[in-house]
Amino acid sequence: MDRLLAPLKRRLQLMITRGVVSLADSDTMMQALQVKGVGGLPLESVEHWEPYGFTATPHEGAEALLLAAGGRVGHKVAVAVADRRYRPRELKAGEVAMFNSAGDLFIFRDGRLCELTVGTKVTITAPEVVVAASTKVTLDTPLVDIPNGDLRIKGMSVYHHAHPNTGEPVHP
Repeated sequence: MDRLLAPLKRRLQLMITRGVVSLADSDTMMQALQVKGVGGLPLESVEHWEPYGFTATPHEGAEALLLAAGGRVGHKVAVAVADRRYRPRELKAGEVAMFNSAGDLFIFRDGRLCELTVGTKVTITAPEVVVAASTKVTLDTPLVDIPNGDLRIKGMSVYHHAHPNTGEPVHP
């Protein structure tokens, strides 16, 4: 009986496997991975199924959880890709983080706190940005630069216009 069931057992074992990413192609409609499967066998064009609204291009050496789509061992899809080399540690239960290999980190902390840490620059592009703080906003920086436009504060207006002929500041 064992001999008769051995092929079925082997096929079931291969339906869910692990692999190591060797290459990622993020230019396709569904990200395509090249993965080294069981025994180092190369798997080409493995579809990387990502949650809606989230995407990431994994580094070589990231680990993938592979499923045999439709039970066909020859048609693997990656349902999760993780990289333990860069994963932030020491999060408390219930905390959530987004991160990359450069060390940039966005954490939703317990107690309804949010932390964003980046190495170089944060850019927000929108026609309008609203910050609604019920107690205060603190800018701990050596310089606040407003290169275009005016600064308006309730109760006072600070306009800095250049005189059209001299270029000297003109204050209303």
